[in-house]
Amino acid sequence: MLYPTRIKSIILACLASLQITVVAQPETRIRVSGTHCTLSPPADFTPAKNFTGFQHDASGSSIMVAEIPGPYAQMAAGFTEDALRQRGMTMLYRENVMIGQTSGLLLGVKQSAYGVVYLKNILLFGDSALTVVVNGIIPQAHSGMEAAVKNAVLSIEYQPESTAAPLEGVLFQISPEGTNFLLARSTMGTLLYTLDGKVPTLAPEKAMFLISNSISKVNPEDKMAYATERLRKLPRGESMVIESSNSVQVAGMPGTEIIAFGNDSDGRQQLTYFVMLFDDNSNYFLMVGSTLDNFETHLAAFRRMTGTFQLK
Repeated sequence: MLYPTRIKSIILACLASLQITVVAQPETRIRVSGTHCTLSPPADFTPAKNFTGFQHDASGSSIMVAEIPGPYAQMAAGFTEDALRQRGMTMLYRENVMIGQTSGLLLGVKQSAYGVVYLKNILLFGDSALTVVVNGIIPQAHSGMEAAVKNAVLSIEYQPESTAAPLEGVLFQISPEGTNFLLARSTMGTLLYTLDGKVPTLAPEKAMFLISNSISKVNPEDKMAYATERLRKLPRGESMVIESSNSVQVAGMPGTEIIAFGNDSDGRQQLTYFVMLFDDNSNYFLMVGSTLDNFETHLAAFRRMTGTFQLK
């Protein structure tokens, strides 16, 4: 799954809802790798390998934590019943909560994916600069676990004074050495590089390079066709014109490299560099670069960074 997505400005409807104050349990608190957050996971939940959070292998349940740059109020405004419905989710409840001294929003939703119905408890809180999103996911067949997962979600604590190791929560390593790119963000098992180390970048060409791993397992027979399909799911991907598509080998893994051109949301020409690698355990890894200018220079940088990709 790719991060970050565009935050849509949607006016928040004034809904009467229950106000809840959450009391955390520090004695069971565990730091979420790669973040400034701690929480108290349910029994038998272990730190996840493919994302920042915890997982329960026997049931397929998980708790995902993401720190997303951007104002909480704007992010929360996008979680309306209509917006969730457009993403295939049914809202079950919506509550105002307090996480410590910070206001938050707690949503209960139901969603079907790959023939399985999931219950989700989604928590958002933050300030004018950062939003923390916690997603507790339980297959409906294991709905008896929902209360424990919901309590764990609500036990989250953001500790801005703590030191988060940005490369700690990812399965891979990559080097920007020899390029002008700087690490700008690490969240949900994804690294994002920009020219100024900021999100959103202020560089005029808006160049960025993103590396992420899969959460679900896939093993497509036609890997090039699958990679092309994933490219088309990027914003405005359906209208991109593919200039080249080649098989590659990176870190001992087979994959596909695609170079495509399209337009950004303002109609400016944009180059997209897309690489998808597949390991022997049905996991995949994505590398996506884009820029509005200096195409040759940044394409060379994208390829250079891709060449340094290694699993830890």
